[in-house]
Amino acid sequence: MVLHVGNLSGKCQTNVRKESWWGWASCRTFAAKTKTMTKTRRLAMLLVMLLFPLLASAQTCEKGGRINLWGYVVDSFRQIGLEGAKVTLMTADSTVVDTIRTYHYDGNALFHFSLPAKTQNIILRAEKEGYEPGYVSMKVRSYKRVKDVYAPWLNLKKRNSMEEQSLEEVVVTASKVQLVWHGDTLVYNADAFNIPQGSMLDGLIRQLPGVTLKDNGEILVNGRRVDYLTLNGTDFFKGNNKMMLENLPYYTVKNIKVYDRSTDVSQFLGYDVDKKDYVMDVVLKREYSVGLTTNAEVGGGTKERWLARLFGLRFTDHSRLTVFGNSNNINETGRPGESGEWKTADPINGITTHTELNANLRSVFRVVASLSIAAIAN
Repeated sequence: MVLHVGNLSGKCQTNVRKESWWGWASCRTFAAKTKTMTKTRRLAMLLVMLLFPLLASAQTCEKGGRINLWGYVVDSFRQIGLEGAKVTLMTADSTVVDTIRTYHYDGNALFHFSLPAKTQNIILRAEKEGYEPGYVSMKVRSYKRVKDVYAPWLNLKKRNSMEEQSLEEVVVTASKVQLVWHGDTLVYNADAFNIPQGSMLDGLIRQLPGVTLKDNGEILVNGRRVDYLTLNGTDFFKGNNKMMLENLPYYTVKNIKVYDRSTDVSQFLGYDVDKKDYVMDVVLKREYSVGLTTNAEVGGGTKERWLARLFGLRFTDHSRLTVFGNSNNINETGRPGESGEWKTADPINGITTHTELNANLRSVFRVVASLSIAAIAN
């Protein structure tokens, strides 16, 4: 008698005699194993189908991720944290995005914003009762694996009691935007700042958010040194910032731009070969783009001591004429340089009377004329 075993798992098919029980048992074991492997494969396929949406969702979140922006608000004089200060996050065009309050953390006043993971220009404004508002403008850059970015400290100046009393009597009807971003250019609106009458350009620059003006005329914007201070895009003063800072009236300024400028060599070649210059450009109002500015200094003292100085500037979009005069009997012998700037001279023994006159004409076309007359008498 012959027993016929059919297709078990599609591979086991044989004829087994009735008395050959060993062959029948082996074929049955093979079929059981094949069935178990089929179930395992089905279970694995089911797990993959369940996990695939989760993996796809995780990848989507990673592509559209976010970064954390952290910062501190402190008293500019005491350098202590100002807990509860209001911090406003704005876009480059001063559109409000979010507002938050600082909270105490490890002895400091900390704030936190969550931003989209992309390169962007932002403005931070901090406010607290009894303090003047503080501003910081910065560019947030997005890098892979970098989830935390730290903003420069927001230093708030204490408002004195006299200012508080005057503010109580003022009715505010409108406000002007102090700064905006135009691409990579930071633009300050000069008319948005309250400058005391009689102030010069240095008084305006000291009030610009994020700007520091040192006694030697060096200017820092968000901690970065300004390489050139220009007037209507032209470097008339050749690095002598104090000459323009101390003699250009603030009311003649329309706005102040801060940007990176390619060097003359890079502009000539058509591509950047040197590090770009960091420039602060003072743009004059139309009615003052061509005009005349003068500044005089007169002083007297005991024992018939006296001093008189005169500064004059006539400027256009293409030229600048400066005139300096200095006369005194107090041993002040500093002489103007080729760009009209005052230079400190070596001291002279004894009491002398010093008189000098200097005129300088400079053009953007490199045409230069200079006249200098000086006389010293004992």
